Amino acid sequence: MDHWTTEQLRQLVCSKDLDNQLAQLEKLLRCLGFDCYAFSFTTPTFSITQSNCPNPWGERYRRHEPAVVEPLLAHSRHSSFPLLWTPEAFTSPPELWAGAQDDGVCLGWTQPFHDEHGRFSSLSVVRQHPPVSVNELYSKGAAVLWLVQVLHATAAAMVNDPQGPSSSE
Repeated sequence: MDHWTTEQLRQLVCSKDLDNQLAQLEKLLRCLGFDCYAFSFTTPTFSITQSNCPNPWGERYRRHEPAVVEPLLAHSRHSSFPLLWTPEAFTSPPELWAGAQDDGVCLGWTQPFHDEHGRFSSLSVVRQHPPVSVNELYSKGAAVLWLVQVLHATAAAMVNDPQGPSSSE
């Protein structure tokens, strides 16, 4: 695992623009050994979903297709614990796991984050190989949790109201 530089961290934290932060996120995740990410921020009335996975799965995630997004968001909606991607995590619908394998995005985990206003975010970190072990999840989990907190704070600031805007995106 490569180490993050002070400059990389400064660029991430000092930026108040989510798109800039997501561009920096790609570099930081490469240092952790991941190829791509999927990020979502959700309030009762608003959501943001971004992914840089360059394949059909990533495109379906960006379009909010329920079959792709729902298992991850269902977990994230009710838990703060990371969800290690396994066949059991993607049982509904059953073809979701096969599609993720075909698209090369079945190795990773999703890290949820919740705030005091009922908003939540999730950051999925993904790669094509090798599988993510529980030991790796524990060793890199704090870094991924910190990343989702930074992204969540920026997305929440964009909403500019603890209850969110009046319309969904």
